[in-house]
Amino acid sequence: MRAPAALALAGAIVAISCAAILIRWSETPPLALAGWRLAVAALVQAPLAVTLEGAALPAGLGAYRGSLLCAGLLLGAHFGLWTVSLGLTSVASSVVFVSAHPLLVAVGERWWLGASLGRSLLVAVACSLAGALLLGWHDLRLGGEALAGDVLAFGGAVALAGYLLLVRRVRARAGALALSTALYAVAAGALLLAAVSAGERVAPAAGREWLVIAALALVSTLGGHTVFTWALRYLPATAVAIAFVGEPAVASLLAWALLGEALAAPTVLGGALTLAGVYVAARAGAAGSQPRSV
Repeated sequence: MRAPAALALAGAIVAISCAAILIRWSETPPLALAGWRLAVAALVQAPLAVTLEGAALPAGLGAYRGSLLCAGLLLGAHFGLWTVSLGLTSVASSVVFVSAHPLLVAVGERWWLGASLGRSLLVAVACSLAGALLLGWHDLRLGGEALAGDVLAFGGAVALAGYLLLVRRVRARAGALALSTALYAVAAGALLLAAVSAGERVAPAAGREWLVIAALALVSTLGGHTVFTWALRYLPATAVAIAFVGEPAVASLLAWALLGEALAAPTVLGGALTLAGVYVAARAGAAGSQPRSV
Protein backbone atom coordinates (compact mmCIF):
# COMPACT_ATOMS: atom_id res chain seq x y z
CA MET A 1 0.00 0.00 0.00
CA ARG A 2 3.00 2.34 0.04
CA ALA A 3 2.63 3.42 -3.59
CA PRO A 4 -1.12 4.26 -3.29
CA ALA A 5 -0.37 6.07 -0.03
CA ALA A 6 2.29 8.18 -1.76
CA LEU A 7 -0.14 9.07 -4.56
CA ALA A 8 -2.83 9.95 -2.03
CA LEU A 9 -0.40 12.24 -0.24
CA ALA A 10 0.21 14.13 -3.50
CA GLY A 11 -3.50 14.92 -3.78
CA ALA A 12 -3.67 15.80 -0.09
CA ILE A 13 -0.89 18.37 -0.53
CA VAL A 14 -3.01 20.25 -3.07
CA ALA A 15 -6.06 20.00 -0.80
CA ILE A 16 -4.36 21.47 2.28
CA SER A 17 -2.68 24.15 0.17
CA CYS A 18 -6.11 25.63 -0.58
CA ALA A 19 -6.72 26.27 3.12
CA ALA A 20 -4.62 29.44 3.40
CA ILE A 21 -6.46 31.05 0.49
CA LEU A 22 -9.89 30.14 1.89
CA ILE A 23 -8.91 31.46 5.34
CA ARG A 24 -7.77 34.76 3.81
CA TRP A 25 -11.15 35.05 2.06
CA SER A 26 -13.08 34.51 5.29
CA GLU A 27 -14.28 37.23 7.66
CA THR A 28 -15.00 34.85 10.54
CA PRO A 29 -12.63 35.33 13.53
CA PRO A 30 -9.73 32.85 13.35
CA LEU A 31 -10.39 30.57 16.34
CA ALA A 32 -14.07 30.30 15.49
CA LEU A 33 -13.24 29.64 11.84
CA ALA A 34 -10.83 26.84 12.74
CA GLY A 35 -13.36 25.36 15.17
CA TRP A 36 -16.24 25.35 12.72
CA ARG A 37 -14.00 23.92 10.02
CA LEU A 38 -13.25 20.87 12.17
CA ALA A 39 -16.79 20.60 13.54
CA VAL A 40 -18.27 20.42 10.03
CA ALA A 41 -15.59 17.92 8.99
CA ALA A 42 -16.44 15.70 11.97
CA LEU A 43 -20.19 15.89 11.28
CA VAL A 44 -19.77 15.03 7.59
CA GLN A 45 -17.30 12.24 8.24
CA ALA A 46 -19.10 10.60 11.20
CA PRO A 47 -21.76 8.76 9.13
CA LEU A 48 -19.04 7.37 6.85
CA ALA A 49 -17.05 6.24 9.86
CA VAL A 50 -20.07 4.47 11.34
CA THR A 51 -20.98 2.83 8.03
CA LEU A 52 -17.51 1.73 6.98
CA GLU A 53 -15.69 1.17 10.26
CA GLY A 54 -18.27 0.74 13.00
CA ALA A 55 -19.88 3.03 15.51
CA ALA A 56 -16.94 3.38 17.88
CA LEU A 57 -13.20 3.22 18.16
CA PRO A 58 -11.90 -0.31 18.82
CA ALA A 59 -11.97 -1.40 22.47
CA GLY A 60 -8.23 -1.93 22.33
CA LEU A 61 -7.77 1.83 22.13
CA GLY A 62 -9.10 2.29 25.65
CA ALA A 63 -5.57 2.39 27.00
CA TYR A 64 -4.80 5.23 24.61
CA ARG A 65 -7.62 7.59 25.62
CA GLY A 66 -5.14 10.02 27.15
CA SER A 67 -2.97 10.00 24.04
CA LEU A 68 -6.01 10.51 21.79
CA LEU A 69 -7.25 13.42 23.91
CA CYS A 70 -3.81 15.03 23.79
CA ALA A 71 -3.64 14.42 20.02
CA GLY A 72 -7.01 16.12 19.53
CA LEU A 73 -5.95 19.11 21.62
CA LEU A 74 -2.66 19.36 19.72
CA LEU A 75 -4.57 19.26 16.42
CA GLY A 76 -6.76 22.09 17.67
CA ALA A 77 -3.68 24.06 18.72
CA HIS A 78 -2.14 23.53 15.28
CA PHE A 79 -5.20 24.83 13.43
CA GLY A 80 -5.82 27.67 15.89
CA LEU A 81 -2.27 29.01 15.96
CA TRP A 82 -1.84 28.75 12.21
CA THR A 83 -5.20 30.36 11.38
CA VAL A 84 -4.39 33.31 13.67
CA SER A 85 -0.94 33.64 12.09
CA LEU A 86 -2.42 34.11 8.63
CA GLY A 87 -3.95 37.38 9.79
CA LEU A 88 -0.54 38.69 10.86
CA THR A 89 1.92 37.64 8.16
CA SER A 90 1.98 36.58 4.51
CA VAL A 91 0.74 33.22 3.23
CA ALA A 92 4.27 32.27 2.16
CA SER A 93 5.83 33.06 5.52
CA SER A 94 3.03 31.43 7.52
CA VAL A 95 3.00 28.16 5.61
CA VAL A 96 6.80 28.01 5.69
CA PHE A 97 6.93 28.23 9.47
CA VAL A 98 4.02 25.88 10.06
CA SER A 99 5.74 23.39 7.74
CA ALA A 100 8.90 23.34 9.87
CA HIS A 101 7.71 20.26 11.76
CA PRO A 102 9.38 17.42 9.75
CA LEU A 103 12.64 17.83 11.63
CA LEU A 104 10.76 17.67 14.94
CA VAL A 105 8.91 14.55 13.79
CA ALA A 106 12.12 12.93 12.54
CA VAL A 107 13.79 13.40 15.92
CA GLY A 108 10.70 12.28 17.81
CA GLU A 109 10.16 9.22 15.62
CA ARG A 110 13.77 8.18 16.06
CA TRP A 111 14.02 8.63 19.84
CA TRP A 112 10.43 8.07 21.02
CA LEU A 113 8.97 5.53 18.59
CA GLY A 114 12.25 3.74 17.93
CA ALA A 115 11.95 3.94 14.12
CA SER A 116 15.03 3.62 11.97
CA LEU A 117 15.30 6.53 9.55
CA GLY A 118 17.11 5.79 6.31
CA ARG A 119 19.66 8.20 4.84
CA SER A 120 17.29 9.16 2.03
CA LEU A 121 14.64 10.30 4.49
CA LEU A 122 17.17 12.43 6.34
CA VAL A 123 18.29 13.96 3.02
CA ALA A 124 14.63 14.64 2.23
CA VAL A 125 14.17 16.41 5.58
CA ALA A 126 17.22 18.59 4.93
CA CYS A 127 16.15 19.35 1.35
CA SER A 128 12.60 20.21 2.39
CA LEU A 129 13.63 22.47 5.24
CA ALA A 130 16.21 24.24 3.07
CA GLY A 131 13.52 24.86 0.48
CA ALA A 132 11.08 26.08 3.13
CA LEU A 133 13.67 28.52 4.47
CA LEU A 134 14.42 29.82 0.99
CA LEU A 135 10.70 30.19 0.30
CA GLY A 136 10.17 32.52 3.20
CA TRP A 137 13.42 34.29 4.01
CA HIS A 138 12.63 37.35 1.92
CA ASP A 139 9.24 37.67 3.59
CA LEU A 140 10.48 37.58 7.18
CA ARG A 141 10.21 40.62 9.46
CA LEU A 142 12.33 41.54 12.45
CA GLY A 143 9.45 42.75 14.60
CA GLY A 144 5.81 43.74 14.83
CA GLU A 145 2.81 41.71 13.74
CA ALA A 146 4.69 39.75 11.09
CA LEU A 147 7.15 38.39 13.65
CA ALA A 148 4.26 37.45 15.94
CA GLY A 149 2.64 35.63 13.02
CA ASP A 150 5.86 33.74 12.34
CA VAL A 151 6.10 32.66 15.99
CA LEU A 152 2.46 31.51 16.05
CA ALA A 153 2.93 29.54 12.81
CA PHE A 154 5.99 27.81 14.25
CA GLY A 155 3.97 26.99 17.37
CA GLY A 156 1.48 25.36 15.02
CA ALA A 157 4.35 23.29 13.62
CA VAL A 158 5.33 22.08 17.10
CA ALA A 159 1.71 21.11 17.81
CA LEU A 160 1.40 19.27 14.50
CA ALA A 161 4.61 17.33 15.15
CA GLY A 162 3.27 16.12 18.49
CA TYR A 163 -0.05 15.21 16.89
CA LEU A 164 1.58 13.13 14.16
CA LEU A 165 3.73 11.22 16.64
CA LEU A 166 0.80 10.45 18.93
CA VAL A 167 -1.45 9.34 16.07
CA ARG A 168 1.32 7.20 14.60
CA ARG A 169 1.37 5.17 17.84
CA VAL A 170 -2.31 4.17 17.56
CA ARG A 171 -3.05 4.43 13.83
CA ALA A 172 -2.62 0.66 13.20
CA ARG A 173 -5.29 -0.07 15.81
CA ALA A 174 -8.10 2.03 14.32
CA GLY A 175 -9.61 2.99 10.98
CA ALA A 176 -8.66 6.37 9.58
CA LEU A 177 -12.26 7.64 9.46
CA ALA A 178 -13.17 6.70 13.04
CA LEU A 179 -9.89 7.97 14.42
CA SER A 180 -9.81 11.28 12.56
CA THR A 181 -13.50 11.94 13.27
CA ALA A 182 -12.88 11.60 17.01
CA LEU A 183 -9.80 13.81 16.81
CA TYR A 184 -11.61 16.48 14.76
CA ALA A 185 -14.44 16.55 17.33
CA VAL A 186 -12.02 17.04 20.24
CA ALA A 187 -10.12 19.76 18.37
CA ALA A 188 -13.33 21.53 17.29
CA GLY A 189 -14.68 21.60 20.84
CA ALA A 190 -11.42 23.00 22.19
CA LEU A 191 -11.23 25.69 19.51
CA LEU A 192 -14.83 26.85 19.89
CA LEU A 193 -14.36 27.08 23.68
CA ALA A 194 -11.18 29.06 23.08
CA ALA A 195 -13.07 31.37 20.70
CA VAL A 196 -15.72 32.05 23.34
CA SER A 197 -13.04 32.65 25.99
CA ALA A 198 -11.25 35.09 23.65
CA GLY A 199 -14.46 37.04 23.10
CA GLU A 200 -14.67 36.22 19.40
CA ARG A 201 -17.92 36.32 17.45
CA VAL A 202 -18.44 32.57 17.21
CA ALA A 203 -21.37 32.36 14.79
CA PRO A 204 -20.43 33.02 11.13
CA ALA A 205 -21.98 36.30 10.00
CA ALA A 206 -23.27 35.36 6.54
CA GLY A 207 -24.12 32.48 4.25
CA ARG A 208 -20.94 33.11 2.31
CA GLU A 209 -18.94 32.31 5.42
CA TRP A 210 -20.58 28.90 5.66
CA LEU A 211 -19.51 28.21 2.08
CA VAL A 212 -15.90 28.99 3.03
CA ILE A 213 -16.20 26.77 6.12
CA ALA A 214 -17.69 23.96 4.02
CA ALA A 215 -14.83 24.24 1.53
CA LEU A 216 -12.26 24.17 4.32
CA ALA A 217 -13.94 21.13 5.87
CA LEU A 218 -14.53 19.10 2.70
CA VAL A 219 -11.46 19.98 0.64
CA SER A 220 -8.65 20.86 3.01
CA THR A 221 -9.66 18.82 6.07
CA LEU A 222 -11.29 15.66 4.68
CA GLY A 223 -9.39 15.71 1.40
CA GLY A 224 -6.14 16.64 3.11
CA HIS A 225 -5.79 15.83 6.80
CA THR A 226 -7.95 12.68 6.76
CA VAL A 227 -5.78 11.34 3.94
CA PHE A 228 -2.66 12.09 5.98
CA THR A 229 -4.14 10.18 8.94
CA TRP A 230 -4.92 7.23 6.67
CA ALA A 231 -1.38 7.29 5.27
CA LEU A 232 0.15 6.99 8.76
CA ARG A 233 -0.78 3.31 8.68
CA TYR A 234 1.44 2.64 5.66
CA LEU A 235 4.23 5.23 5.81
CA PRO A 236 6.58 6.45 8.56
CA ALA A 237 5.45 9.60 10.38
CA THR A 238 8.51 11.43 9.03
CA ALA A 239 7.53 10.66 5.42
CA VAL A 240 3.98 11.88 6.06
CA ALA A 241 5.29 15.00 7.81
CA ILE A 242 7.58 15.80 4.88
CA ALA A 243 4.58 15.61 2.55
CA PHE A 244 3.11 18.56 4.45
CA VAL A 245 6.15 20.58 3.34
CA GLY A 246 4.81 20.55 -0.20
CA GLU A 247 2.20 23.03 1.05
CA PRO A 248 4.43 26.15 0.97
CA ALA A 249 5.22 25.65 -2.71
CA VAL A 250 1.61 25.12 -3.78
CA ALA A 251 0.13 27.67 -1.37
CA SER A 252 2.62 30.33 -2.46
CA LEU A 253 1.65 29.79 -6.10
CA LEU A 254 -2.05 30.04 -5.20
CA ALA A 255 -1.43 33.20 -3.15
CA TRP A 256 0.38 34.75 -6.12
CA ALA A 257 -2.41 33.84 -8.55
CA LEU A 258 -5.43 34.56 -6.35
CA LEU A 259 -4.27 37.10 -3.75
CA GLY A 260 -1.62 38.99 -5.71
CA GLU A 261 1.20 38.17 -3.26
CA ALA A 262 4.61 38.50 -4.87
CA LEU A 263 6.29 35.35 -6.18
CA ALA A 264 10.00 36.15 -6.06
CA ALA A 265 12.89 34.09 -7.39
CA PRO A 266 13.65 32.59 -3.93
CA THR A 267 10.04 31.43 -3.77
CA VAL A 268 10.37 29.61 -7.08
CA LEU A 269 13.66 27.95 -6.12
CA GLY A 270 12.46 27.15 -2.62
CA GLY A 271 9.30 25.59 -4.01
CA ALA A 272 11.36 23.37 -6.27
CA LEU A 273 13.47 22.23 -3.29
CA THR A 274 10.47 21.44 -1.10
CA LEU A 275 8.78 19.44 -3.84
CA ALA A 276 12.06 17.60 -4.46
CA GLY A 277 12.12 16.72 -0.78
CA VAL A 278 8.57 15.39 -0.99
CA TYR A 279 9.54 13.23 -3.97
CA VAL A 280 12.60 11.83 -2.20
CA ALA A 281 10.52 11.13 0.91
CA ALA A 282 7.90 9.25 -1.10
CA ARG A 283 10.59 7.16 -2.79
CA ALA A 284 12.27 6.49 0.55
CA GLY A 285 9.04 5.60 2.39
CA ALA A 286 9.93 1.93 2.39
CA ALA A 287 13.18 2.70 4.18
CA GLY A 288 11.38 3.70 7.35
CA SER A 289 10.65 0.81 9.67
CA GLN A 290 7.45 0.37 11.65
CA PRO A 291 7.55 1.75 15.18
CA ARG A 292 8.22 -0.62 18.01
CA SER A 293 5.19 -2.00 19.80
CA VAL A 294 3.91 0.10 22.70
